[in-house]
Amino acid sequence: MILGAGGYNIYPREIEDVLYQHPKVLEAAAVGIPVEGKGERIKVFIILKPGEEATEEETIDFCRERLAPYKRVRRLEFSDLPKTISGKIRRVELRDQETRRLGTATPPAPAGQRGVTEFWEEDFPDLKS
Repeated sequence: MILGAGGYNIYPREIEDVLYQHPKVLEAAAVGIPVEGKGERIKVFIILKPGEEATEEETIDFCRERLAPYKRVRRLEFSDLPKTISGKIRRVELRDQETRRLGTATPPAPAGQRGVTEFWEEDFPDLKS
């Protein structure tokens, strides 16, 4: 997944790698939240290590020191992360939850992430039976 923010391509893993360097962060997921007319804006979801406390400001400052200006975290939330059965973080679900909360439209998923039926119906409406 690549985030498109301000005309730049940003890999979520770059942001997450910085967050994993933070001594209080257990898990993190960076997602792109669609903003009408502006592409996407980065939002990070974080789980802290047991017994640790951190503020949004402290975590954003930590990232500011280690990331390029166009990759900086400006939106952050401490919350649980939805996962697959194998333990992978479900970024698409996080993005969808946030866009519903904000009332913004979610762009269609790339062809590789849509079901076959959705792909054919959306891209080839004349072929419907």
